[in-house]
Amino acid sequence: MASCKITVIKKTFNQEIAKEYCCSAVSACPCFEEGQQFLISGIEKPAGFCDWAWNDILKFITVLMAGGNFSDDSLRAG
Repeated sequence: MASCKITVIKKTFNQEIAKEYCCSAVSACPCFEEGQQFLISGIEKPAGFCDWAWNDILKFITVLMAGGNFSDDSLRAG
């Protein structure tokens, strides 16, 4: 079975946007640290992985685990 490595490249928080759009105090997500890695061999959420982040990337993980390739130049409109 294929495996996939997820690496946290950057962790950001935009105070101005949070202040403008959030009703309560918020901060950067405490779930991840830059450089943190997760190795998966299925589509089950890894232990300690943020539920919101997993929901956002699951569609991409599913494609990759099925052999898909997002960098294939033949798929680009031209």
